[in-house]
Amino acid sequence: LFLKWTDMRRAKEERVPDSVFRSYSADKTEEAIRLDAKVMLPPANNLKHENPIADATEKGTLSAAKIAGVRNPDREVDGTHCLVTLADVPDGAQASVWVSLSANGDDALRLANNAKNGEVEIRALKPSTDFYAFVVYAKGKETSKPSAPFKFSLKREFGMR
Repeated sequence: LFLKWTDMRRAKEERVPDSVFRSYSADKTEEAIRLDAKVMLPPANNLKHENPIADATEKGTLSAAKIAGVRNPDREVDGTHCLVTLADVPDGAQASVWVSLSANGDDALRLANNAKNGEVEIRALKPSTDFYAFVVYAKGKETSKPSAPFKFSLKREFGMR
C-alpha cells in the first residue's frame, strides 16, 4: 500500500510526455485562430416562449378551480418540494398543477398530474425562488380555465445539508 519515495519518483517520470498535448501546427493557422475567437451571440429577442397557461385560458370551457394554499411537508423541509392544497376541483375531474417563474405562466411545467381536491405533492423546486402555481383540470374531453396564479417561495429549513 505504501510506495517508497523512489517508486513515486519513477511513477512521476513515466507519465505521459508533454509533447503529446502540444497543439499541431494546423491549429495555429489564421483561419483556426479566427474561428477560435468567435463568440456565440445570445439568442435574438424574438424567441417564442411556451405558455400552457395562456393556451388553457383560450381553450378552457369549464370554471376555474383554485389553489387554497402551499405548505411545507412534515419532514425533510429542504425547499425543493411542498404540498399544494387544491379546492373546487369537481368530483371525477383530474387536475394538473403547473408551476412557472412568471405570473403569466411563461414556460410553465406540469409538476403534478391526476390530482383531486386536497393536497398534492410537487417536487423539483429551487429554494428561495418565487414561483407561481396554477391548477387546470379536465373532466371528460373538456378542460377548465387556469386558476389565478398563486405566488409562493420555499425556504431551506433542513439542517442536514
